[in-house]
Amino acid sequence: MHHVSNAFQKQRFFQVLHFGDQCPWRLWVVEQAKRAAAESGGIWEALDISSRPELAARHGIFFPTVTVIDNEIRIPSPTPASRLLQIIDDQKPNAPFDEKPQADEGRAEKVIPLTADNISDTCRLCIPPSESGGCQAKQAWARSISPKIPDGFLGFAACQGEEIVGAVEYLPSLLIPYPIPEKSPSIAFITCIYSQEDKGDVLDYRSQALAYLLGYLPTRGFCFVQVVAGLHTAYPNGPKQFFTDRGFEEINTLGTFILGESEETLVLMEKSV
Repeated sequence: MHHVSNAFQKQRFFQVLHFGDQCPWRLWVVEQAKRAAAESGGIWEALDISSRPELAARHGIFFPTVTVIDNEIRIPSPTPASRLLQIIDDQKPNAPFDEKPQADEGRAEKVIPLTADNISDTCRLCIPPSESGGCQAKQAWARSISPKIPDGFLGFAACQGEEIVGAVEYLPSLLIPYPIPEKSPSIAFITCIYSQEDKGDVLDYRSQALAYLLGYLPTRGFCFVQVVAGLHTAYPNGPKQFFTDRGFEEINTLGTFILGESEETLVLMEKSV
């Protein structure tokens, strides 16, 4: 049990910084911050960094949804309230990563553009059905931003029948609030890439969706595509080796974040298209 702060203890500050509703976990993450604040006697707030890149730069934010504790500890979603409070007590984790082998590459029946009309169909790859509010919020976000991008395409999805089994999302870098070193009309930025959850004999369809995106971007005037990858994990995208194997090169190291019981290093990667 965590004790409520008293006059002699520091009041904890839980701040959720999010890139609109690009990530369907945003509503759930805000709820976890509220619970952690209530249990610790702290305070909380949620701020959209979409039009506040200076806030993302101040905290070094490269994830669509991050909980910042006491303006110091950065924890990407989804992290439950109990873990937020445990991190406060335990400080930085030091467990090594238990790296899992990558799933075999799959070949879907077809690849389709991701648009504001169908992007909510990707949510089943990320969040449980009980969090349908996050899917609706993501679709509303997509409808607000799609007029600003070529063709209204937010990326591409690999499908088996009518079911999406893998997808990649992107935006022009000028629409990205993260503090990447350069933003220009010639740079596209991968905001998310994902496949089915690994539960055994599951195939990875990210490569197929990514290949379509890489072929599409030059037709719309992009010369480069960038992505933030985890050195060891798929958070926020990756791991790094996934992109290295597909011709991306590391161009910058972006610092570390707490992930589970370990710390993950983020790298910025780029590929000419």
